[in-house]
Amino acid sequence: MNLSSTDYFGALRRTKKPMTLIAAGNDDQFYADRYAPTLQPAKPDLAVELLPGLDHVDMIMKPAALAAIRRTFDGMPH
Repeated sequence: MNLSSTDYFGALRRTKKPMTLIAAGNDDQFYADRYAPTLQPAKPDLAVELLPGLDHVDMIMKPAALAAIRRTFDGMPH
């Protein structure tokens, strides 16, 4: 999603395909524990996976984060 989007909830409501949000469990820039209760009202089937022990930057650098992303894509229907 584009950072300039102003209608996140509308965009989530309009999505038809499965979505997974993968975030750092120890994010130092966002309240990752609030993603599910904030976003799932707009998309009840949104899967939220918090990766314990990782921070915001770890999500693009650590093998555990990359493995979680890979697992998500591998598990999606084609």
